[in-house]
Amino acid sequence: MSGKTPAIIPRTGKTEHTPAWQVELAQAVRSGNELLHLLDIQPDQLNIRPLTGDFPLRVPRGFVRRMSRGDPHDPLLLQVLPVHEETETRGGFHADPLREADAMPVRSSTISPHMPRFTNSF
Repeated sequence: MSGKTPAIIPRTGKTEHTPAWQVELAQAVRSGNELLHLLDIQPDQLNIRPLTGDFPLRVPRGFVRRMSRGDPHDPLLLQVLPVHEETETRGGFHADPLREADAMPVRSSTISPHMPRFTNSF
């Protein structure tokens, strides 16, 4: 024995493999204008909010390929674009329909995953 402890799992060399989902996400469409260009749709054909940076997009290109080119009413397209109807206030809806905020031990609009969790001790 040479005095060195043998590795339990021997190294086989550096791998260059990147999982497919990471590649898809890295190559995703991130701009509403780019998305409409890929689908041959003019922004004035849609009832959408202005395509600015305040509405982030990340649409995998495989999902874009399933959309119908030239169809501004394609249901897949409408799932990812900021349509005006989403910003309208409608009756019958509540921000907290299950009243979960009443059960929160810490009243905050933002809960960080780095904050300690509190439990009720009664």
